[in-house]
Amino acid sequence: MSANSLAWLLAAGPSGVYRMTGGAGAARLASLARLKRLKAFRVNCAHAHSKRTFLSALARGLGFPRYFGLGWDALADCLTDFAWAPAAGYVILLSGLQGLMQRDYLMALDVLEEAAAFWEDNGVSFYVLLVGAPCRYADLPVVTAG
Repeated sequence: MSANSLAWLLAAGPSGVYRMTGGAGAARLASLARLKRLKAFRVNCAHAHSKRTFLSALARGLGFPRYFGLGWDALADCLTDFAWAPAAGYVILLSGLQGLMQRDYLMALDVLEEAAAFWEDNGVSFYVLLVGAPCRYADLPVVTAG
């Protein structure tokens, strides 16, 4: 599988969920997102070992409204709305997912991929970049930060 650069992805790549490699990811992401007028979020999920703790980490990191209900449907609703954070597009850097249980990890990927497809269909850039344990992200397209 070939890797594309982070700059290419944010400039012309399709919305989606990607595995990000390379050392300078977070700093480079922040500057590239500003250039592309994308709202960038960083969420560390290192303490997320269950659905509830994962969704809580996302709610805090993405600034979800108070009515967020800590369920998969509520996550899908919030990821396809962003009324509280208007922007030309969105990029989410997720790290620390290694501790999440397999079924919750797979469900999270499904919800994130569906949100990316929704935004792609609506002409809005939406990227989710996963960093950390590469074996969990083996099937995802690769983006290099360096």
